[in-house]
Amino acid sequence: MTPQSTIVIPTYNREATISRAIDSVLEQTVDDYEIVIVDDGSEDSTQEEIEEYNDNRIRYIEHEENRGQNVARNTGLRAAKGTYISYLDSDDVLLPQHLEKVVTKLGELSNEYAGVVTGYEDVIGREETPQPGYDGRITYENLIRDMYDKIGGLSLLTFRADILDDIGLHDEDVVNSTDLDFYLQMLEEYDLYGIDEVLCRRFKQTDSVSMDAELVAKGEKTILSKHGNKLTPENRAKRRYNRGIALAELGEMREASKAFRGCIQDYPYGILYYYHFAISLLGEKIFRQLAIYPYIRDWHPQNIGL
Repeated sequence: MTPQSTIVIPTYNREATISRAIDSVLEQTVDDYEIVIVDDGSEDSTQEEIEEYNDNRIRYIEHEENRGQNVARNTGLRAAKGTYISYLDSDDVLLPQHLEKVVTKLGELSNEYAGVVTGYEDVIGREETPQPGYDGRITYENLIRDMYDKIGGLSLLTFRADILDDIGLHDEDVVNSTDLDFYLQMLEEYDLYGIDEVLCRRFKQTDSVSMDAELVAKGEKTILSKHGNKLTPENRAKRRYNRGIALAELGEMREASKAFRGCIQDYPYGILYYYHFAISLLGEKIFRQLAIYPYIRDWHPQNIGL
């Protein structure tokens, strides 16, 4: 029998959190679903944690080596049997009414909508912070304008499986900002609908992809190459800024300076772009002492209390 929903959980070295993610699905107020877990070459006890579950709704797929988030997601999509597909990162959790509410809303929407995006809260240590979300229609223009001000990661997304015939799978060359890339890919063909209610908790981990400076630098370069001409100048400058900060963290000060110069060219009204361009010319040590991080919410250590 075809399940109504498939929850795709890509994971890599998440022995400490994978059970929490799975439990949050098993605690849903509806039970017509399957869970497809794609283990992207974990080297810890992630597999052993999953094998503790005796539930025929759980399917486990293993990559022999680590191949990246989008490869793991595509493996999950190819295996999914549900009418609707939800994502859940293996360090996040769904609140109990998540599936019930998103499936109900999807049943009310016309086919011009690809899916729904829920509200969420960020969890850092013991602090839970609700984030502002969309309420109602989300268009391509909304996302280009608002970027991450009102939309979060893919753990918030549930969409109709049949749209994949139109939009395709994830771009496996994208290694960071994979969520933004997929949202833009989807919104080029369809609209989304925002449910402005906290139905997911996103836990910040010190080893997440969004906190890996090398992947941030590479990922922002890919996003700018693919979507830069579509972004507003202000948002394009912010992404260059993210790349500049990541490059500086890697000690690549010449490339960091180029990125900050690009920020100024895109959006010459940002005082901090001039500031960081100037201090990037003074070398890595001074830059680390003087840099300010207003846009880097996810990956920079100082934003998670390290």
